[in-house]
Amino acid sequence: MNFTLRYSLAAALLAAAVTAQTTTALLQSGTTAAKKDIVIVGDGFTAADQATFNTYVTNTVMNQLFNMDVYRDAANAFNIWRVNVNSVNSGVTQVNSSGTVTVARNTALDYRYSGVWSRCWMEPGPNTSTRLANLLATTVPGAEYVFIVLNESGFGGCRRGNTLSVTLSSNANVCAHEMGHMVGNLGDEYTGGSATYTGGEPSAANLTRQTNRALIKWRNYIPSTRPIPTVQANVTDFDSDVGLFEGATLGTSNWRFGLYRPTFNSRMNSNSPEFCPVGYEAFRDSLNGFEVKSFYRSHFGDFNGDSRDDCVIHNANSFQLFLSDGSRMVPTWGNTGSANNSSCVFHVGDFNADGRDDLFRVLPGNRISLIRSNGTSFTTVATYAGSLPGWSFSTGDRFLPTDFDGDGRTDIIIHNTTSWSIPYVGLFRSTGTGLAYVNRYDGSLPGWTMSTGDRAQIGDFDGDNRDDLMVFNGSNWSIPYLAVWRSTGGALSMYSYHAGSLPGWTMAASDQQFVGDFNADGRDDFYVRNGVNWASTWLGMMRSTGAGFAVQATYGGSVPGWSMTPGDRCFVADPNGDGRKDLVVFNTANWATEYLGIFRSSGVALSATWQADWIGSWNLGAVDNIGIANFTGGLPADDVCIFNSGWFGLLRSNSTSFSQVRIYPKYIRNIPFHSLAWW
Repeated sequence: MNFTLRYSLAAALLAAAVTAQTTTALLQSGTTAAKKDIVIVGDGFTAADQATFNTYVTNTVMNQLFNMDVYRDAANAFNIWRVNVNSVNSGVTQVNSSGTVTVARNTALDYRYSGVWSRCWMEPGPNTSTRLANLLATTVPGAEYVFIVLNESGFGGCRRGNTLSVTLSSNANVCAHEMGHMVGNLGDEYTGGSATYTGGEPSAANLTRQTNRALIKWRNYIPSTRPIPTVQANVTDFDSDVGLFEGATLGTSNWRFGLYRPTFNSRMNSNSPEFCPVGYEAFRDSLNGFEVKSFYRSHFGDFNGDSRDDCVIHNANSFQLFLSDGSRMVPTWGNTGSANNSSCVFHVGDFNADGRDDLFRVLPGNRISLIRSNGTSFTTVATYAGSLPGWSFSTGDRFLPTDFDGDGRTDIIIHNTTSWSIPYVGLFRSTGTGLAYVNRYDGSLPGWTMSTGDRAQIGDFDGDNRDDLMVFNGSNWSIPYLAVWRSTGGALSMYSYHAGSLPGWTMAASDQQFVGDFNADGRDDFYVRNGVNWASTWLGMMRSTGAGFAVQATYGGSVPGWSMTPGDRCFVADPNGDGRKDLVVFNTANWATEYLGIFRSSGVALSATWQADWIGSWNLGAVDNIGIANFTGGLPADDVCIFNSGWFGLLRSNSTSFSQVRIYPKYIRNIPFHSLAWW
């Protein structure tokens, strides 16, 4: 319920000052200036009642409210503080329908409870504004929002300005509704009465008096075939199908006619459904400038074991799980907290071999955590702070997920060439619940002196189901070097060593290697590319023989169907699902328009196909990044996720091309209809 009465938080100090017991940070996402600060404070809780208040805040607000709907998705926009303050009496003052006190209690904030809807269930007393102002001044100065919990068993929730109040009996859905008012400035969508609204256009994004389809605030969400006004029989999804439904509420007045809401039902109507598309967007947009939201830190893996690749997105101190259903990414779970700061790096791997990909969360130079997927959420099962057995973390550590012992669990190789007087390589085996030391190489690998310019990659080059290690160095010596070490499960032994050249290829400083089995013989090969050191761009296919490498093919300047240029960005993938790793090539730098291409391997040669400028509704651009992910499932053909700071798209593979199946602006959310085919 929404009362727009605003009471001052700057009244003079009362003689009986309110003193907080404690101020506890429940969520710190940034500075007060950078975030929206919410203070949660109780009224009518004595010293003996504080555990009850704390339990409500933990269970109802933090564990439930901020793990649902838009609150989960936008949590990093907030700092949340719990303030414990003692009242003399337990419970709050009671008033009747006229506001007359029937039971007086001495409480910290002087709130009173009526239990009457037209009085917004509860209300501030004559001393509330001053006491609250004093409390905030000494605890969280500058807080934008105050969330008051009353020690009262009756039902109710009410928003007044930037303050909301609920009772102990109010569940997370009531809190979510009132926060919709307080943060999103959404109006009530209750229906009832028989009156006709004749006032002006409401300011709330989810209320209107407009019946002209072209002028309705949320017109982009209404299919052209849906009648205006709309009735229940015109829609199938009462919470998400948007139209123009008659009946809503302003203040304490129900309007049956002349005032309209977007959906038949939603959180702003009956609390428990999620926000309708209009309410969700308005709430999220109200946090622009405070919420960190970008798609650049997107990570892909099959996190629920259904053979479709899903997505985890990391933003500042939050990460979120989106599960693929074959054509959409579905928001499923999120975690926001101090462990996920902006310096964290996430790596994907199945460290317990249960068929679901998990996460390694790395805070460079400090700690690593193993975060297990259960299919719909993640749980941290191990954290190593400062060191692993046999290894002290440092900022130069590079973590390489790998299965070097062939047991199906993703292990970790740590490579550091910059932090110490000599470089190091460490092998750490996953036990399923932690990491165990296996081996470490100090200064050198067998037959190789490590140096600062070493670049390491992983691949199973001998086909024994144990991942091996490849290192290239084009900067520290007079000629480039490349070597591969075979994993024995507990150690590394030299597999292949090359100084200055590979068979059929003269190595140069700017060589790039792309590991993948391009002939489907069970052994990883690699592509090598150089667009810098020669007059034209060169690409080579280096085939693993089981004992070393042999040149399969080289291309100077072009691959049949594609003119290669220095701006080509390559990604290993299998878009046609034939088991041979191809290259997806993206160029936004060298031509008048942008190109996305596929270099398809026949096992012995390459041929290219391409698309330019637009793929469906996606306009290829220089800010776009590419992620390889088989989000459709079925055949093992790799699709493409394309994304930038503000947009995320799903491009399904058609073997030699891609087609757009979904595009998400601003955030990932799925609704039945949008006129521009977004969401």
